[in-house]
Amino acid sequence: MPTRKKPAPTPNSAPSSKRGTTTRAKTSKGAGKTPTTASTPARKPPVRRYTKAQIRRNQIIALAVVALAIVGMVFLIKWAAGLFAQWQASQAAEAKAYQLKMAQRTFDPPEKCEAEALEVTLEGFSPLVSVGAGNSAKLSVKNTGKVPCLTEYNPAQSGWEIRSGNQIIANSAACQGSEVAGTPLLLGTGMTWTHQVHWDALVHNSDCSASANVAQSGTYRAQALWNGKAVGKESVFAIQDHPVAQPQNQSAEQTGNGDQKDRAETGRGEDSAATRDETASGGKTGSTSPSPSDTANG
Repeated sequence: MPTRKKPAPTPNSAPSSKRGTTTRAKTSKGAGKTPTTASTPARKPPVRRYTKAQIRRNQIIALAVVALAIVGMVFLIKWAAGLFAQWQASQAAEAKAYQLKMAQRTFDPPEKCEAEALEVTLEGFSPLVSVGAGNSAKLSVKNTGKVPCLTEYNPAQSGWEIRSGNQIIANSAACQGSEVAGTPLLLGTGMTWTHQVHWDALVHNSDCSASANVAQSGTYRAQALWNGKAVGKESVFAIQDHPVAQPQNQSAEQTGNGDQKDRAETGRGEDSAATRDETASGGKTGSTSPSPSDTANG
């Protein structure tokens, strides 16, 4: 293994400078290192110990804070309750004042209904009734206007009328006295007032006195009356006679006569059948077996 030769020293270098250079180099190499020392344990912070007097003082302070908090909450609740009570009292006072104002308020009287705003109809008569049975219907008054209005139902001027041809059979207004009180009607928009009416099936005179005549079978027309005038559509109905009931004896006789007639017809039918049978049998015998005398003559 070849040996490494050491470089020869230069002639200009001095031993003292070489020694100093080596010392500086060693010093520079060791300049970055810090001397190592043995590790010491970390010191714990000192524990503060309270005396009994300090503990008692802290307890008193805590109790005082809690007491002050409770007292503050109580005062806050009382204050809120007081405000709520005041609000309720003010609301009650306002409501009472509003009710008093509404009670003292006055309204303008409603306007009288115009004739064009009222729709008067008479409906409900049975289309077919028997003689003497009478008939019933419903008188209606409706406000078709745009505002509420006031009217009156006066039986002496309003009601119904029944005619047959040109003859007035009955008129309800003629049957009322002049002292009959009317009924005021306050009708709102679209409101309808109804009244049930009935005709007793009698022909009434012009003074409403009932005659002895009962309306007979035929066609009748009914129409509403309002303030003395016939208004609305006519209702047409008919009166028919009662079916005639046959007496019991007459029915029995008719039944007996019918039975006899049936028996007679049955007998005649049997006789006709027997005659047809005899005729058929006689004809057949004569055609099949001629007599000897007839043969001889032939």
